[in-house]
Amino acid sequence: MLLLFFLGSNTFAHAWSGSGHRFIGSLAWSQMTPGAKKMVKELLASGDDAPGTTCKADSISTASSWLDCARGNNVLPFSEIFHADRYPVCVGMVIPSKCKTGHCTTDSLKEAIHNLENPISSVENRRTSLKIILHLVEDLHQPLHVATNGDMNGNETMVLTDEQSKPISLHQYWDRNLISAIRQHENDVYDLIKRRSSSMRLGTIDDWNSQTTQEAKTIVYGELLGNKMCLPRKQDAPPILLTTSYQKHAYALMQLKMAEAGVRLAYILNHAAQLQSPDKNRQTHAGKNGQLPQSGHKVKRVL
Repeated sequence: MLLLFFLGSNTFAHAWSGSGHRFIGSLAWSQMTPGAKKMVKELLASGDDAPGTTCKADSISTASSWLDCARGNNVLPFSEIFHADRYPVCVGMVIPSKCKTGHCTTDSLKEAIHNLENPISSVENRRTSLKIILHLVEDLHQPLHVATNGDMNGNETMVLTDEQSKPISLHQYWDRNLISAIRQHENDVYDLIKRRSSSMRLGTIDDWNSQTTQEAKTIVYGELLGNKMCLPRKQDAPPILLTTSYQKHAYALMQLKMAEAGVRLAYILNHAAQLQSPDKNRQTHAGKNGQLPQSGHKVKRVL
C-alpha cells in the first residue's frame, strides 16, 4: 500500500526552492555507492508518475524537486503529501494538525523508506517511494519545515533585510534567500561534508528532527525574538529587521543543514541498495527490527 499520510491539503508551508533541492541531490550523489546510484537510475527510468505534466525525474537532482512539481500540478495522491511537520518550540504550545501524530511528513518518510527497502514492493511503489524520500529528507532539514512558533512554520512572521525594501516571511528567508547565498559558495558545503560526514550519519530520523527543532528554538526563533519567543503573537506585528549577527548564524546553520541532508539522504539510499544486493539476506531490514546496521540509524515502520 502506498503511503497512508496524505490527509488533506498541504498549504501552510512552501518548500525549499528547486535550487536547494537540486543541490542537496547533488550532495547526496557525491556520497552514494555505485550500487545506490545504479538503483536510483534504474528506478527513475522505470516509469513516469506524472504523465502530461512537466514534472520530470531523470536524475537525482531533478527527482529531488519532483514532489513540489506534482503538488503544483495537483497530481494525486502526491499533491496531498505534507512537506512540513509542526514540532512546537515552546512548552505547552498546542499546534493544530490534520494527522494523528502531528508529524505527517516524518510518518510519510518512514513509510516510504520501508517501501523502498521492502523486497516485495512493486517497482512502481519503490519508484514513487524513492521520489518521496529524496524530497522529504531534504525538507526535514530546513528548520522551518520541522518546527513552529505558532506562526505556520514562519509563514506568518514577516522580516526585513538591509537589501530588501519589502518584507518577506521568515519561512521564505530560510527557504530561498539563504539558499541563494549558500549556492554561491557550494564548495564550502562539500568541504564541510568531507570534515564531518561520519558524525552526520549518526542518529535516527526522530533524533534528526529533535536536533533541528532545538536549532529552530535557539537560532531561527530564539535569536530573532529573544524572550518574546513564547509570548502570544500579534497578528498585526510589524516586520522584524534581521541583524547582521542573525544572518551570519542563519547562514552557518543552513549550510550545515544542507550538508547533513545530503549525507543522510545518501546513507538511506546506500542502505536500501545494499538490501537489494546478492548478499542482502545477511543484512538487517529496517522493517523487521527498526535499525539500519551500520550507524544505528533507526527507521520505525509506519503502517
